[in-house]
Amino acid sequence: MTASTQVEEGCISFNFYEDTARPDNFVFIEKFEDENANKHHTQTAHFNTFVEGLSEFLREPLHAEAYKATKI
Repeated sequence: MTASTQVEEGCISFNFYEDTARPDNFVFIEKFEDENANKHHTQTAHFNTFVEGLSEFLREPLHAEAYKATKI
């Protein structure tokens, strides 16, 4: 999914991390140009295939948070 996402129009960065303190905890940090680019990403085949296949590996429900950055 990383390679497919990184070439999407509007994708600034897409990174995947494993928590060193909790090796079973993973974090995706995605940055898109705007909300429309992020919305488009969540409607792609590779995103939906990934999310659907992920459930068999989760001990807890998938948790997602979105943040909007502003310049200060």
